[in-house]
Amino acid sequence: MRLINRFVLVNRFVLAALAALWLPLPIAVAANGQPPAFDFPLKCKPGQRCFIQNYVDQAPGPQAEDFACGNLSYDGHKGTDFRVSDLAELAKGITVVAAADGRIKATRDGMPDRDYRDADAKLVRNMECGNGVIIDHGDGWHSKYCHMRRGSILPPNGSVVVAGQALGLMGLSGKTSFPHLHFEVTFKEKFVDPFTGLHQRQAQTCTVNARTNTLWHRTAATQLIYKASGIISSGFATTKPDIKQIEKGKFKLQQASVQVPVLLYWIQMYGLQPGDKAEIVVTRPDGTMLAQTRDIHTGSHKAQWYAFVGKRRPKGGRWPAGDYTGRYKLSRVSEDGSWQEVLSVERKIKLGDF
Repeated sequence: MRLINRFVLVNRFVLAALAALWLPLPIAVAANGQPPAFDFPLKCKPGQRCFIQNYVDQAPGPQAEDFACGNLSYDGHKGTDFRVSDLAELAKGITVVAAADGRIKATRDGMPDRDYRDADAKLVRNMECGNGVIIDHGDGWHSKYCHMRRGSILPPNGSVVVAGQALGLMGLSGKTSFPHLHFEVTFKEKFVDPFTGLHQRQAQTCTVNARTNTLWHRTAATQLIYKASGIISSGFATTKPDIKQIEKGKFKLQQASVQVPVLLYWIQMYGLQPGDKAEIVVTRPDGTMLAQTRDIHTGSHKAQWYAFVGKRRPKGGRWPAGDYTGRYKLSRVSEDGSWQEVLSVERKIKLGDF
């Protein structure tokens, strides 16, 4: 298996000794090249605390397409990106676990957790995975876990691990700009999409139901329902929300003074498609409308998108005290030509003499 530079490899004699110290149990590996059944590689609930931002790119050529004919990928992407909403959520600690039984083939630790866009690109060259782990599942099958937190890698090289065993924590190391675990599966050094069981770009056609040969264990497969679009986060702010600050977990006020100069409700989502109709509404405590925006997206697909709406405080006045509600709704034209709601979220903020 081709390894990223500076992953630590150990020889077969050291492997045996370390394995005995770490877990003195026999290793169950795939037989005759059959793939293992992979469990979900994180200790978080899919679709709630964590969700999929990108899938394996299955499109030949320079365009990108996920296994379900959607746009949740980018050209040449070789794995599945499981993300959390922001850095504040990341700081709580998201445990990365072994997706299947195996033996630790390689690890790397010591790279800083930071947005690679804020650093010299040379610092992650040939180390794009960041801190990570590679597990050998036997008979040519491997899984890789990337962008883990510095200092969190737990199992020593050569040790035997079982499905669900902690490997470390999700981080922001290597070439990444958002908090996520990049999970890769390979068979005999060729990348495989765990949702289809096919080599990258091997699929002749795409379909949301193309999961007959999924590599996910039954439990994981039922959890990992494909969603073409989803909410990343939303909240209230009293100054113009900046996307970099949103990604740090800011602008999620639950209460504020009636004297704040501005009241804004913002939304961040993934999977915006051409023709989508978005509506953001803010209502006062008495239910009347404070602010509203409606928009039909005429541009290209957006992997991530954010918008906000709000108003300034009336001059010389103050906001009426009480609960203000922000609502976001995304609608999409269905196959029969009608508009269908595909996403919605609601948040509240209390204004008072705080």
